[in-house]
Amino acid sequence: MSGGKDQLRKVLALCKYHGIFQQANQLTSSIVTGCYDYGPLGSDIKRNIENEWWQSVVTAKEYMFGVECASLHGTRPGSIHQVKVAPLQSDNSEPNTPHENSFVQSSFSNSLCRHYPQTLQLVNKKLPFGIANVGRCYQTVDSTDSSKIIYRMPEFTEMSVNFFTPPKESSQWLYSWQKERLQWWRKFSGTPSLFSVSVQEDAKAADIMFQFPWGVEVIERIANRGSKILEDIYKDTKKNIQGKFKKRFVTPNIIEIVAGLDAGVFAYLVEAVQQKQIKDSNGKTISRKILRLHRRLAPIKVAVVPSKPDREIKELAEYLSKEFCQAGIKVFHIGETPISLDKEFFRFDEMGIPFIVVIDKETLKTGVTEIRNRDTTLKQQVHITGVKDIIQKHLNAY
Repeated sequence: MSGGKDQLRKVLALCKYHGIFQQANQLTSSIVTGCYDYGPLGSDIKRNIENEWWQSVVTAKEYMFGVECASLHGTRPGSIHQVKVAPLQSDNSEPNTPHENSFVQSSFSNSLCRHYPQTLQLVNKKLPFGIANVGRCYQTVDSTDSSKIIYRMPEFTEMSVNFFTPPKESSQWLYSWQKERLQWWRKFSGTPSLFSVSVQEDAKAADIMFQFPWGVEVIERIANRGSKILEDIYKDTKKNIQGKFKKRFVTPNIIEIVAGLDAGVFAYLVEAVQQKQIKDSNGKTISRKILRLHRRLAPIKVAVVPSKPDREIKELAEYLSKEFCQAGIKVFHIGETPISLDKEFFRFDEMGIPFIVVIDKETLKTGVTEIRNRDTTLKQQVHITGVKDIIQKHLNAY
């Protein structure tokens, strides 16, 4: 447990120093506690994880469709999981009349189901298919427990899927999704064994778990919710809910997949922060921190550094940086020559930047530059015309 606390302190110290996330409203007095803002690096990490999830769950599958569900709903209490919100103040400073039926959602599960009848028509009533959504949800949390940081917040981002499958194939699809989702989390992990799966006794639900410093927690849940929600929709709307499977029409079961994006961000940060013993350019062994995020999740992919205060070197570094930007590769361009390259390398390692390109006098003479790898600290000599393609090749590989 002490080792877990030490790791948590390292993670929080690095995140605070580089502004990856910070407590919201910390500069002003507020009754809201437990909420966190993401800084420039943190927001990119979060967005990268979300994009990878969307690519895996929606874009890469022909039977999956994305929707956007509103967080605010005017629906009767009890119909979905809800939290009541206060009325907003109008521009004319006159208090608005409270809307007794205004609620914010703590989960999008039921809202996704309300897109089912229209999507059923879209696919010509053919099963199976699924609907996905990423959105902000709200929940009540214990404000006195601050140990779990962004794992559990009053305001959080939920990534959710409702997959509609014929009842006879629901068990098969449940296992298939369970296996796929565990592989997805492990794919971006430097320590895949920290992710595990826990199947409930009735085999109708499974949890993807992660070993946080304080213990094992759920970061994603896959469950067979049956057909009751769809049957309730039919009672309310009289819209057809039966889909075609082979030569029959059946009411599908719902495989529900719900993941907390913020919990996923913190899980990857926890395992990525490492302490390494390395040798600097003078051969001296030093201890350094490194944010060893997967290349696909790293907030900045490459840094371009001019080694000398030379006009031509700076111009070449600027040109290469623009080339990365045009290729859609997030780049960190240092306009001024750093006092110490080693210190700059270590700073970039803490920021999670996988590759550093150094432009020096030799580059002007021969066109050869160096690409430094964050994880190995090894340097590869490459002609400047091939730098972008090599970095792109590394980023495209999982």
